[in-house]
Amino acid sequence: MTGKRFVSFILMSVMLLCFCLTGCQMKYENPVMTINFAGGTSGYEGTVKIELYPDKAPNTVRNIIYLVQQGFFDGVKVNMAVAGSFVEIADGSGLRTLGNTGAAPDYAIEGECAANGFETNDLKFEKGSVALSRYEKTDYDSGVDGFFITLGQFPDAEGEFAIFGKVIEGMNVIEDISNMKVTGASLHYEPVYSVKVESITVATKGRKFSEPDKIDRKYFVWNSYCPWWTPDND
Repeated sequence: MTGKRFVSFILMSVMLLCFCLTGCQMKYENPVMTINFAGGTSGYEGTVKIELYPDKAPNTVRNIIYLVQQGFFDGVKVNMAVAGSFVEIADGSGLRTLGNTGAAPDYAIEGECAANGFETNDLKFEKGSVALSRYEKTDYDSGVDGFFITLGQFPDAEGEFAIFGKVIEGMNVIEDISNMKVTGASLHYEPVYSVKVESITVATKGRKFSEPDKIDRKYFVWNSYCPWWTPDND
């Protein structure tokens, strides 16, 4: 092999090796959801960014992305705010609709948490954890259109809820909201001066997400509301 050919061979080998190493390390980035708070009687404004974990809670992430893309959360109020514990974003009125049907979500999804036999999701509650709430505390498969963000460890809920993301920017906003004056236990700790979600968007990082797998929903909007969290969890 001549000198020029040998050099060319070495260069091609190095390029091929780099390509293989890069290819082996390539993976999709996780989608990022952005919550913009603005409006309501509080006038509070702020932005929170959340990294979603489709490898840990795949159907839950697909469901949240589906709802976001339908504009479901745009205009929703902060439903609960418990200082030092969590903030929940959910449609407490039961009147929000999906953009493609003009009707409220008429389905639920299976709870992707350890207590419901879903062992793939081994995420633990910590500051900034984001998990799906549900309509009925004792029914793991009654969640669909609400989620909460924790301000620290949440031992009473460990393994009981599907954690599907974590705040990566704007945790101070969640702390601010959690410390606002609220109505009290009998009215589910809703902020006295409402905090609204102006919009939620999601960057899927080039990935495509199908609609979630749906199951029949037992707790419809006209049923009496039985919250997923009550003061006896303290």
